[in-house]
Amino acid sequence: MIALRRDGRSGVLEVATEEAPTLIYYVGGKMVFAEQGRIADSFGRVLVESGWITAEQFERAVSRMAGRPFQSEQWCFSEVVVELGLLTVEQVTDALALHVQERIVDCLTLENAAFAFKERPDPVDRAARFSMKLEPLVLAATARLEADRLDVILGPPGRYAPTLLESPEAIAARFELTGADQWTLGRVDGKRSTAELVSFDPSAAALIAALVRVACVEQAEAKPSVPVAPRSDAPRDKDDAGSGRPPTPSGPSEISLADAAFRSGKRHLLDGDARAALPYLRRAVKLGRPSLEVGLCLRWAESRAGAEGQAAPQHVVAKLFELAAKAVKEEPKMAFGYYVLGHFAKDRGDNKRAVAMFRRAVELEASFIDAARQLRLLSSD
Repeated sequence: MIALRRDGRSGVLEVATEEAPTLIYYVGGKMVFAEQGRIADSFGRVLVESGWITAEQFERAVSRMAGRPFQSEQWCFSEVVVELGLLTVEQVTDALALHVQERIVDCLTLENAAFAFKERPDPVDRAARFSMKLEPLVLAATARLEADRLDVILGPPGRYAPTLLESPEAIAARFELTGADQWTLGRVDGKRSTAELVSFDPSAAALIAALVRVACVEQAEAKPSVPVAPRSDAPRDKDDAGSGRPPTPSGPSEISLADAAFRSGKRHLLDGDARAALPYLRRAVKLGRPSLEVGLCLRWAESRAGAEGQAAPQHVVAKLFELAAKAVKEEPKMAFGYYVLGHFAKDRGDNKRAVAMFRRAVELEASFIDAARQLRLLSSD
């Protein structure tokens, strides 16, 4: 896939799978579409399973397609769904984009896949085309791999210390990394082994494996790490003074623990489980990881998983709204800010704005499961 992009080739990449082969379409080195089997079956099945349309509506669309001449099956199916009033053009586009990305991510998780590329100048005809970057899809696929698959990519624990082959900023842009991932990326310096990085943040294994898969790092033999002794003039924690205990850890190790706690909490929030996220977020704040995103996530979790599940007081809700509005203004790529604003719009019955907010959250954070769920629920109303 990297070679196809580098060489700017156009055609169809066939990926052999246990089911029907997956076809990935390239135009000028860019992935623009993917399908598995007949689009009316695969895409339609996804629409039904995701709640976009019912099984009966799917059958209606397939029946309407019968006998109709068309150049592109995926284009015709989308047109029919809109023609029948089952979905809007925007909803079909969003659903199809997610479907296409899932097909590619599925291919990237395969352990033993056979690839065959056929040159074609315009392989997708009239079909919808989507602009998709390889690196975020590789990261999404790598995050789904089991530990033993990651070990194959990363090598024996503690053996290698990865070094970035590009600047952290360039790699972060290629992978569309969040702030937390960017922090982990900054620790990849050739001095810390992969095992050390993972001890700071368990999700670092998937990130580093993704970097290895697209040749963004160089794996060198790790040298034994030497603990950094505290400065003799460093201030000691008041509780430790005169106790004979070593001073309270500070600096990178403490920041790493705080960041790992936040990432764990945020993952629960992305899944829609505020109660499970709450202890992690509180720990992140306690360990000293202040930021606008952490504050917003914590306030949201507290409002959704408060004492005995009761609704948050009005002044807490007002403060939460102000914080979310501030988040999207000051950090316009913070997906969680749009997610919170989407809930506020949904609660006051403004479904159009809610859909826009949830859609933006999903665009910024591909793994935002609950934002996608909210979007599907509103779109099906």
